[in-house]
Amino acid sequence: MRRGPCQEPVNGCQGGVNAVVTDGWQALTRSVIDNLIGAIVGLAVLAYLVYALIRPDKF
Repeated sequence: MRRGPCQEPVNGCQGGVNAVVTDGWQALTRSVIDNLIGAIVGLAVLAYLVYALIRPDKF
């Protein structure tokens, strides 16, 4: 079977799955930290909106 220039098996032209971050644990840690920051910000916004609904006279 003939293949084109970028049809190498498994990411032949992209440089691999983890081309930027080569350490799997480092990528996992960054992902967990990003998710924690997003969850904290989301909960803070949710708490603010609930408080604004309960006490609209303060806003």
